[in-house]
Amino acid sequence: MKRSDFSGSFPGQLVSTTAIHHRLAERGIVNETLAGEAFVPDPLPPAHPTADEVKAEFYEQIVAAERGLSELEGAAKRLPNPHLLICPLLRREAILSSKIENTIASADQLVLFEEDPALLGDRRSMVQEVHNYVRAIEHATHDQRPICANLLKECHRILLSEDAKKRPGQFRDQQN
Repeated sequence: MKRSDFSGSFPGQLVSTTAIHHRLAERGIVNETLAGEAFVPDPLPPAHPTADEVKAEFYEQIVAAERGLSELEGAAKRLPNPHLLICPLLRREAILSSKIENTIASADQLVLFEEDPALLGDRRSMVQEVHNYVRAIEHATHDQRPICANLLKECHRILLSEDAKKRPGQFRDQQN
């Protein structure tokens, strides 16, 4: 370790290890006394703030969020079919999450696919993946069971229903 490697503003300091090596040499643990330095980091920051401290700091935002959720709940109760409020959000989540896997589809394409998959031509397989994502989310949200292995497997089977080689509905038993 060279002192020049630590010329910047590192959170810690270099300390001499000569005395430590000298004591180890006296006890026969090491053969020679070496001069050197070791990096000792500064102590970690204090513990995270308590829930009360966070609540006080963000009180107004928490109150506004609770108010917004209450308004949304009230609006949902007035709808004849509250699922209509959630459908666009589920589809948006499916579209955005699928982008992580480099599966690109627009909301328009997803609507067309749900009407008639043949309308999409060569884009059909990508939009099918996003549609499967929507179906898996809907399955999980309508199921009354708590989250469990069987529910996860069912959602996985729905998600990968078009790709048998990925073993839909089964846990992986080999390293990726």
